[in-house]
Formats: sequence, structure tokens, C-alpha cells
Amino acid sequence: MSSEGSLQQPRAGLSPAKQALIQARLQGRNRAAAPARVAAGSDVPLSFAQERLWFLYRLQPDVALYNMSKAL
Repeated sequence: MSSEGSLQQPRAGLSPAKQALIQARLQGRNRAAAPARVAAGSDVPLSFAQERLWFLYRLQPDVALYNMSKAL
């Protein structure tokens, strides 16, 4: 029995869109794209967490609120 044949039974209850997605992944057609390269010196938007750290620094520059005092 092939691995694809053994997957047919559990997939029977899925929607056609989900079945197509599984089929594409099994065939290797649905790979995640690599992140786009950014030219050196260009501005890159900050993530939400980075914006939060920037805001905390601007609010109280001499206090490191984001540092952990202890780690487990």
C-alpha cells in the first residue's frame, strides 16, 4: 500500500480545498517562500515587539524594563 493510498481514507471527510492543499504539499508544490532580501541601508519596518521596546526606551531611557532579572 502506498503512503498516498493510506491517506485517502482520513482525507475523505475534508473539504475539496483542504484536500487540494494536502495533495499540493504531498507533491512538494506548496513550499514556503524564502524571505525577500532587503538592500543594505534600506529601512525595514519594526515588528510589534521591537516597536514596544523602542517605546519603552523612549519613555524612560535609563530604565531597562525589557530585561529579565532571572531566567529559569
